[in-house]
Formats: sequence, structure tokens, C-alpha cells
Amino acid sequence: MTKLFDMSEEGIKVLRRFIKESLAAKRSESAGVVVLRKFGNEYKVLCLEEADKEKFDLTKGRIDPGEDALSAAIRETYEESGIDDIHFVWGYEPVRCCQTLMYVAVTDQDPAITANPHTGQLEHLSAKWSSFDEAKNIVKKWLVPAIEYAELICAVDDQV
Repeated sequence: MTKLFDMSEEGIKVLRRFIKESLAAKRSESAGVVVLRKFGNEYKVLCLEEADKEKFDLTKGRIDPGEDALSAAIRETYEESGIDDIHFVWGYEPVRCCQTLMYVAVTDQDPAITANPHTGQLEHLSAKWSSFDEAKNIVKKWLVPAIEYAELICAVDDQV
């Protein structure tokens, strides 16, 4: 695996400070979850094929009025993938991708693609579990930092 940055205690402190400063800098309009599932010794990322078939997506969507980012992320994960049993085993620190806060969680469930409950339209055609490298190549480029963040915390966890 390619080393993403200095994995020392100081490197991790720098990353945490950067994330906190980024979160304070902008208000989020949407939230989502990088949903992971462990297959053997390897975590895989849930990738959703968009209806227009150009790219894959992660579970995410708008934060409703009166809703906090984490609640929106959990709701969107269920609405877009049918997954309602997710665990934030690494905590609740999100990473910002543009105006979207992305959390990282783990599940044992399989996704089930259904129509959007508000519009009745199918937003995604299918779902698949992808390696970190594959996910970084098939999702929208602006979401790649969220996948890198998930990969990083999994790598740190493996070293503990």
C-alpha cells in the first residue's frame, strides 16, 4: 500500500488539525457516508452506479432544515442504499469534500437500490463493493478525498 502521509503521531495530529480547520471554514450543505464492509482482511467501499452511467457515487445528500449533518448522512445512506445498520467504529469525525461532510462507517448489510422516497425516481442503477483503489478511480473526483480518508483511518487502525 502506498503511504499517504507521515503516519507518525505528529503526522496524525497535523491531519486532525487540518480536518478541524477545514470543517470550521465552511458550512456544509450536504452529508454522506463512505460505507465500508470487510471481506476477509480487506475493507471495500460501497459505490453506487449513477443513473446516467457516467460515474459512481457514494451515499450522500442534502441536509434537511433542522437536521444535523450526521443524521442527514445516516438518512441518505438508508434512502440510497437500503443500508440501515452502520457503525461509526472510528468515531464521528467527518472529512469535507467541497460542501459535503463525509463520515466513515462499517456495515455487514448488502445494499438494495430503490427509488428516491421523495421524487420516486431511481438515482442509482446498481451498487458494488470496490477496493479503495478501484473506488478512487470510478467515483466522482471530488469525492476521492473521502475515500482516501477512509483508507487512511483503516490503515492506522491496522497498525494499532
